[in-house]
Amino acid sequence: MISEREDVALALEDNVDVYFQLPMGLKAELPSMIALFESNPRLKPWFPAILIGDDYEAAKVFLETMTPSLLITNNSGVGFYAQSNGLKWIAGPQMNTTNSYTLKCLEEEYSAAGAFCLMS
Repeated sequence: MISEREDVALALEDNVDVYFQLPMGLKAELPSMIALFESNPRLKPWFPAILIGDDYEAAKVFLETMTPSLLITNNSGVGFYAQSNGLKWIAGPQMNTTNSYTLKCLEEEYSAAGAFCLMS
């Protein structure tokens, strides 16, 4: 995962998936984020846990515009929206996935393609 535009060149490598951490204030940066992803089609989005109101609406616009092949999200609303629109998504580490029941629910109820499991 990267969060700096200077690191986007890493997405040019054929043998690696590069995820870009989208900002929590997505609405203010939506046009520049769409431009970044349009100019770097191999880049995959990583959504933060906190996306409320206009920022959540901006996340939906981003997904409608970009339709990524796979995304990671720490926000259950984004996961639900992705599932509703046929997009593959992975539950990020801040979704607090801790056991097989959670994994089963994410897969069967929300069509998650996977999840980060936190082990202590």
